[in-house]
Amino acid sequence: MRVFILREGKEYSQGVAYLDDGTMVVVDGARKMINKTIDINVTSVHQTTAGKMIFGRYDDRADQSGRSGVSAPGEAAVAGPRVVEGGAERPPRPYYPEPGRS
Repeated sequence: MRVFILREGKEYSQGVAYLDDGTMVVVDGARKMINKTIDINVTSVHQTTAGKMIFGRYDDRADQSGRSGVSAPGEAAVAGPRVVEGGAERPPRPYYPEPGRS
């Protein structure tokens, strides 16, 4: 899964991302990747009274294999393919909630 790490988590090495629907994604080993888009391995999904939470792990060894999984400088921090509407190409929505949206 590809996510944009928005902020640090409660534990030392965690980063937090959000999906379009507001689902929180807690990623172990992603604290150093805040403000970057990375590929993660989903380890579990937990249903709470407040909604769904996804837990995953960032493997920084992927950085050493040539595919970094991080946004290049100047690259938009969004995931997925570009979307064409009315003939005009636009980037996909980011994986974190917009301000003012619950």
